Amino acid sequence: MKTLEKHNIKYLSPSSISLFISNPALYVLEKIFGYKFTAGAAAHRGRYIEQGVHLAIAKQEDVEKVAQLQLSNFIEYCKQVGIKKDEYEKELDFIGRAIKKLPSKLSNFGKIVSYQKEIGYIHNGVKIKGYTDFEFKNGDDLLFLDLKTTGKSIKVTTAHKIQQYIYGKATNVANRLFNFQF
Repeated sequence: MKTLEKHNIKYLSPSSISLFISNPALYVLEKIFGYKFTAGAAAHRGRYIEQGVHLAIAKQEDVEKVAQLQLSNFIEYCKQVGIKKDEYEKELDFIGRAIKKLPSKLSNFGKIVSYQKEIGYIHNGVKIKGYTDFEFKNGDDLLFLDLKTTGKSIKVTTAHKIQQYIYGKATNVANRLFNFQF
């Protein structure tokens, strides 16, 4: 951990571990030298879908209003970070449809009991930390669900496996990937 602290890295996350494995040079540029890289609109859509689904299910807010709010928030965010209009407009239909359809699909997993719950543990002196998408309770059973919003079938990657392993190790609770396709 001392080596990480020397570079002001307080913990590792599933995404930072996966980035280091898949692209060590980019990891060093971002985490060691502090360079910031802007991701495209598609990389951000999941956060707005997840927030919308949480509002619609856990807070029981009107799904149509939630979809409009999240679309507006997504557009505003994209403008703030300089994502081009033609790029973020390609995501709008997908976001709206996902927010409207996912609440009924996810209700099969039970009741949402947490959203973006911080979980973690210490491994060989290194803090490992992450945030779950959704935690469901169905009877006595708990499940952490990681929502993927690719719009098409996904291949389970090493990054997915790392995340699922870490979340399972940190919580001893079942976890799974759920890919929204329409």
